[in-house]
Amino acid sequence: MNYRNMIEPYLYGNLSPEDEVAFERQLSRDPALAEEASRRLNAEETLSGMPEYHARKNRPSSGRVILLAGLLATLLVLMGGKCAL
Repeated sequence: MNYRNMIEPYLYGNLSPEDEVAFERQLSRDPALAEEASRRLNAEETLSGMPEYHARKNRPSSGRVILLAGLLATLLVLMGGKCAL
């Protein structure tokens, strides 16, 4: 399964429940995937300041943002802060 292709559908809530669980499990196991997801999330947050962005209907849900932030924080703690985001 190509988890990198699942980042944006995950952030926008477009994964099936089964794929969402699999993706979250992989996020907790794969620091590189978590870092890539964090980069894409940061890009979304940067775009959120632009008026054109607010006109879009599909934006990452706040629940997913919080979950992703928690997973990244956990990974950083487990890695001893060695991962540069």
